[in-house]
Amino acid sequence: MDSIKWTVMNHKALEIGVIGPGAVGLTIGGLLRAAGHRVTFYAPRSADAPDALVLENVRGERTAVTGCSWSTADHWNPATELAFLCVRGDQLAAALAVPDRRVPRDVPLAVAAATLDPVTPLARAAGWRGPILRLGVGFGAWRREDGIHRWFPMLPMGSGVAHEGDGSARPARRIVARALATAGLTARPAPWPLYRWLMLTSFAVQTAQCLGFARAGWSLETLAKDSDLVARTAAAMKQAARAIGPEGGPLGLAAALAPTSLYRRMLRALPRRVSADAKEVWRHHGPKIWSQVRFLTNQLLARATRRGIRTDALVALAVSDGQ
Repeated sequence: MDSIKWTVMNHKALEIGVIGPGAVGLTIGGLLRAAGHRVTFYAPRSADAPDALVLENVRGERTAVTGCSWSTADHWNPATELAFLCVRGDQLAAALAVPDRRVPRDVPLAVAAATLDPVTPLARAAGWRGPILRLGVGFGAWRREDGIHRWFPMLPMGSGVAHEGDGSARPARRIVARALATAGLTARPAPWPLYRWLMLTSFAVQTAQCLGFARAGWSLETLAKDSDLVARTAAAMKQAARAIGPEGGPLGLAAALAPTSLYRRMLRALPRRVSADAKEVWRHHGPKIWSQVRFLTNQLLARATRRGIRTDALVALAVSDGQ
């Protein structure tokens, strides 16, 4: 492909490791491989690795990807120049663990995991010495029944790459954003304060949304038609925003002060505003991410307790089993 030749000629092909080959990890790694980079996926069992991937974008264009390597975390490639960690927040600690500390982990690590807490202390304790970055994924991805891996943009600005207050990590932000751009994934370095405010506020409100989705069988239409569930979910969203409050900067304060009626209107409008791809993601992956939703809910409840914020609406929805 001409695009691959252009990438290799004009940008250094990188040795990239992707930890957590789920929907997001496979999309990132697959597109990076298609752009000419060398990619190794790290999974608990490399024997389950597929020989090839077929990625499909929102326009229906397909990319066949071959030549990826597969391994396990205890067989880390010491030539790795850039690493992506694409796991759920509740899997973060286990995924960061370094079985063999003799192998250097001193390359930039871009973490795409939903967590309200900083990841750098956890990564350092696990033996990662390179720049630690937060990756806000601006696309959705899911695996269709026919085996095609579908991905589609969700945020107009694409993915954001930020450091957690470590100025020395700024060059690494550009490396990650440039690598993603060569793969056709819009990405840009993001200022840490703004990224942190957006991350905390959106994770908090969306977690409460997910509690309501779970009650509705992960159907946006079912949720929007149930006025009682809409009211309870909106109340939980308001409490989640208040649990973040000033920690979310101006965005967090705006979300905390927003009237509950605004959250009700948002929930009722979701079926019209969410794309068909996004609805399929919820339908396929909603039950699978229930442990992630509970993980974030517990983080919210801990923050609310410290700040003396009511959590009755959050707790009432959280007793759902997510199925």
